[in-house]
Order: sequence, then C-alpha cells, then structure tokens
Amino acid sequence: MDKNKIIGISSLTSASFLWGLWGVFARLLGLGFGVFYQVFSRSLIIFLILAIYLLVKRNWKRIDAKDYKWFLIMSLSGLAAAISFFVTANKLTIATNLFVFYTGSVIAGYFLGSFFFKEKLNAIKIISLLTCLIGLFMIFSCFPEKKELFYLFLAFGVRPWLGRLECFFQKSFHKISFDASFFH
Repeated sequence: MDKNKIIGISSLTSASFLWGLWGVFARLLGLGFGVFYQVFSRSLIIFLILAIYLLVKRNWKRIDAKDYKWFLIMSLSGLAAAISFFVTANKLTIATNLFVFYTGSVIAGYFLGSFFFKEKLNAIKIISLLTCLIGLFMIFSCFPEKKELFYLFLAFGVRPWLGRLECFFQKSFHKISFDASFFH
C-alpha cells in the first residue's frame, strides 16, 4: 500500500474517532458547564490551531469587504449547529444523536448539493438516501414523547442542515488561502 493511502486511511480513522468523541465529551461536561462555554472552548482551540498553522505557513490573505457577510453567515450557522449538537448530546443517547445527525447530514448534503451544485443522484446515493430515511423512520417511531421529538428535530432538522450550509459557504470561497474544511 502506498504512502498516500496510509495517510488517507489514518486521517479518516482519526477524524472519525475524534468526531465520535465530541459527543462523549459534550455528555461528560454536561449542560452544567454551559453550552456557550463549550462552544467557546471548542472555537478557541480551533482558532489557536488555525493561528499556529497560518503563522508557520505564513500564508495570510486579506478578506475582501464584500465577503464579510458570507463569513458572518458561515460563522453563525456553525455556531448554531454546534450549540444544537451540545444540547442534543445531553438530552438524547449519544448513539441516537450521532445517527440522526449523520442521516440528516446525508440528506441535507444531497439536497444542497443538487440545489447549489447541480449534482445528480446515482444508484448508490439513492440507496444511501433510502437507508437513511428508513433509519430515521425507525428512530422517530421509537420516541413518542413530545419532549424527545423536539431534541430529535434539533439533531436532524437544525444541526446537520446548518452544518452543511457552513460547509457550503466554506467551499464557496475560492480565494481563501487555507482549506477551512481541514478543521471539520
């Protein structure tokens, strides 16, 4: 196996592991620490990593004034998505939260990709979409209480859609000097 494949597999495995730990850490910290402090701490860590990366690479570019609104939309959608994740991580089981978020991300990604980028659904994407819908039907049918349905809606209807919008705006900037999706 060549070096690039090993790096790719290692990167995906470590990213999956860290992504799964996010829910565990959110649950361990609990809502007592405060949702906004959790998001602030996460954002501060990302900022420090990004600042060190940019200082080492010395790859700075000025943001055009016309792009400020897009950075604001990207930042606010990411903030709202992170807050909804922390709330649902403490109100639902971690497995349910991550599954509903993942399926919501798949559905939102297919919808936004076809709407904004004119992507077409092939057989694999259709099978994936149907599997997600069947799984969501099974999850939503197991939670008859209205309180739990609200948190499921946050996990499915808010977090993944705002997260996908955040990624869409990151990919929309072709002049950015760094790949912002590196930090997701």
